[in-house]
Amino acid sequence: MAFASLEVDSPYNNDFYIDEPLYLGDVIISVETAKKQAQEHSHSLTYELAWLLCHGFLHLLGWDHPDETSLEEMLAQQEHLLKSIGLSNAH
Repeated sequence: MAFASLEVDSPYNNDFYIDEPLYLGDVIISVETAKKQAQEHSHSLTYELAWLLCHGFLHLLGWDHPDETSLEEMLAQQEHLLKSIGLSNAH
């Protein structure tokens, strides 16, 4: 699950973020559930955790998937992120 910290307009102007790190929110992952899902999808726990983290991170950045087209776009971006860290759906 992803819990965004900036789901509403920020009270700060854009200059504030130049010198301050931006806290996007939190991504919470149940390792126990991730283990089950990894087994169900026949891939490693490492891949499942990375997949879930990338998915949550994209939600924190504002991505969503209310329809099939949005989901496909988000999953493509997610695959790009996974490949950039040396993981792919080929696991």
